[in-house]
Amino acid sequence: MIEPGQIELAALIPPEAFDAAAQQAQADMADSEDSGRLKRAMTSLVGPRIAAAMSAKLGQMDLLPLFIQGWGKSPAIEAEAKASETSTEPRFIRLGKLEQDLDLYPILGISGFGLTANPIQFTLTLKAEFEAIEVGVNNGYVVQIGGGLCRLAAVLKLGQLTFPSGFDPVEWQVGKGRKFEKPGVALLSRS
Repeated sequence: MIEPGQIELAALIPPEAFDAAAQQAQADMADSEDSGRLKRAMTSLVGPRIAAAMSAKLGQMDLLPLFIQGWGKSPAIEAEAKASETSTEPRFIRLGKLEQDLDLYPILGISGFGLTANPIQFTLTLKAEFEAIEVGVNNGYVVQIGGGLCRLAAVLKLGQLTFPSGFDPVEWQVGKGRKFEKPGVALLSRS
C-alpha cells in the first residue's frame, strides 16, 4: 500500500529491477558496434553507476501528475475543466472507474573521462485504475484529489526485455488525498 501524497516510481518497481535493467544496458553498450576499446573500458567503469542514476532520476519521479494530465482526454472531464474556467471556487467531480495506460520514453546519457556513450532509451509502461476518486477542478486545473483508491503498476523496458517481468499492481488509498500547488495540474492544453 502506498502512502498518500506523491506516488513515486520506486514504490512500483523494485530496486533489483533497476539493477537488472542497468546490467542489460551496460551489456548492450559494451556490445554496440560503434564502441571502441576506450568506450568499452568506460562502460565497464560507469556500469555500476547506471542503476544508481536510473534509481535517482526515475525512482523519484512523481507519477500522479502524469496520469492527471491524461484525464483531460476524457470528454466528461474535459467538459468539467472547461466549465471550471469561469468559476472562482473548485468544482468537484467524482470519477467512477477510469483505467489508463501511459508510456514514457526516458533517456539516460552517460559520459565520463571526456567521452560520451550513446544515450540509453528505455520505455516506461504505467498502468493505473482509479476508482471513486473525487477531483477538484479550478480554472482548467486539478487542484486536489481525494476519496477512492488507485491500483498502479509499472514496468521498465529496454529493447525486448522488461524489468520486472510483469505487472504487479500496488494499491494506493487516496483518502484525504492531495492538494497541488497553484495553479495545479493542467487538464486542458494551453496555447
